[in-house]
Amino acid sequence: MKSKITVFVLSSLFVCTAWADMFCPNNFNSVNIGDSLDAVITACGKPDNKTSNNKKAEQPQEWGYYIAQDPTKPGTMKLTIAFDATGNAINISVNGSGMPQTQLCPNGQIQLGDSQDAVQAACGKPTFVNQTLEAQKAEVPETEIVEITYNGAPPITFVFENGKLTQRK
Repeated sequence: MKSKITVFVLSSLFVCTAWADMFCPNNFNSVNIGDSLDAVITACGKPDNKTSNNKKAEQPQEWGYYIAQDPTKPGTMKLTIAFDATGNAINISVNGSGMPQTQLCPNGQIQLGDSQDAVQAACGKPTFVNQTLEAQKAEVPETEIVEITYNGAPPITFVFENGKLTQRK
């Protein structure tokens, strides 16, 4: 009976370890979350495509716009959007009145939860940006994002943040 339990425990450990492994698309070498870019390339071979960019960490901030309702008449509406630390809209106000969405922007509607990119696409570049004093002084760290792709059926992409494997797409 003791040998059956030992075999079961050892096989369970193997299954758990194998579940955490990801296999290279062109061979049976395995890679794991946290592996370095060099380790994955060594295990899997040269990728067919490699892209790299930097992403700044978001800070809470408020964007403001002055939007003319009628270009032939003086006066504007004040549109303010507050973003949380993840860059999503958490408050929209027009002339001080809060609302969940607005069509005031020249290029479309915005709503709570929209990203900064979506707001900028609809409203353009903000007239002003408010940040906390700590956020203005702080050195905002950048994260280097590298994606390597192996063409196959289907293509496999490994994503690295600051040189460490974070996911497989």
